[in-house]
Amino acid sequence: MSKVLQHLDKFFDEHHDAGAPVLLGFSGGPDSAAMFHALYRLQRKHAMHLIVIHVDHGWRKESTEEAGVCKQRIEQLGIQCIVVRPPQEESLSNREERARDSRIAIFRTLYQLHKAQALILAHQAGDQAETVLKRIFEGGHMSTVKGMRPVSTLEDMIVWRPFLAIPKRELVQFCHEKGIAFLHDYTNEDKRYLRARMRKEILPLLEESFGKAIEENLCRLADSFQEMTDYMEMQTQTAIAAAERSKEWISIDLSGRHPFEAQSIIRQLAVNEGVSLGQQHIRHLVQLLEDKRSKRTFSIKGGSFLVHRGRLTLFVPFNVINESNNSL
Repeated sequence: MSKVLQHLDKFFDEHHDAGAPVLLGFSGGPDSAAMFHALYRLQRKHAMHLIVIHVDHGWRKESTEEAGVCKQRIEQLGIQCIVVRPPQEESLSNREERARDSRIAIFRTLYQLHKAQALILAHQAGDQAETVLKRIFEGGHMSTVKGMRPVSTLEDMIVWRPFLAIPKRELVQFCHEKGIAFLHDYTNEDKRYLRARMRKEILPLLEESFGKAIEENLCRLADSFQEMTDYMEMQTQTAIAAAERSKEWISIDLSGRHPFEAQSIIRQLAVNEGVSLGQQHIRHLVQLLEDKRSKRTFSIKGGSFLVHRGRLTLFVPFNVINESNNSL
């Protein structure tokens, strides 16, 4: 059994339950072609009900014909293949982002229709490196710089990305060795799109400048941030579980907490209680907490806060506090 098959076989041993179908987002490129072939080889062993979904955005004149060929090849193997072509948009502005949103909406509709167990996407190590680098440049938080996870949730869907640790070159080699045909989408090299610029210009320049395997280093960075995020989530859940609460308020003792840890707890608390807090608001709250002598109150859309002696109390639903009110 090849390394690619072994990797996917182990992943399914750990995560797959026979019964509910799994959906595969299939672009037809080498990554998803390798994923489909590996899933096809393993479907009997894992009693897998596989459904393939191909979204044809129609960016290339030949894409409709290619979608038909992909559907025919897949269904000849006895696997259901659904081809969807969303409405065409002429504008190039945010085209990649809008296409992604369109795919997710399609996947979610079919996921619910088929009562699927998971959506499988063929993102590989290069995709992970590009995601991490993009989020660093965007000023992302630790929770986003960690990149993608092999198992995650998206729009109420369970998403599996078994190939995140596998370099693209190994998937291309797997396709060549097994005689697997795949599509070549030249829009992936169109430098009008950010992903193509990162792949063709930015990452090669960084590797040339630093003389290192940037892709591998970025993936390791993602793993490190993932470990840190997991730890912070555990600490946050413990703190919130120990909070005092009533119907109108929830109160957490944050005295003695490191500011970074306090920020994480406040951020999750706000999410849980439906309060909109920006990063600048969270940092301001932590600054107030550090002054153990003061008693400060203020309000923001969605709730009111009281900070006193290292304890943060959130009043929800919104209740205006009159004492020393400071509006953020």
